[in-house]
Amino acid sequence: AGADPAAVAAAWRAADAAGGATSAAAEGAAAEGVKPAGSADSATRAAMAWTADAVTLFRSHLGRRPSYERIAAFPLGARS
Repeated sequence: AGADPAAVAAAWRAADAAGGATSAAAEGAAAEGVKPAGSADSATRAAMAWTADAVTLFRSHLGRRPSYERIAAFPLGARS
C-alpha cells in the first residue's frame, strides 16, 4: 500500500518551505507513513547517493516516437 499522493505533496512543500524542518503538514504526512525531505537516516542517504559525470538537455515531443530528442550534453567536473 502506498502513501496518499496529496499527503506526499503536502509533506514535500512543507519540508521545502522549512528547509527540511518538520512542520504541521509534514507531521500530518508522517502519520500516514510519509517522511519529509531530510529525514532519512545516514544508511538510507548513503544508499540513495549517486554521481553524475554530465547533464543532458532533452526536448520532449508529446505523442511522437521517439518522444525525447537530445539537445546538448554538459560535462561535470574539474576543468583542465
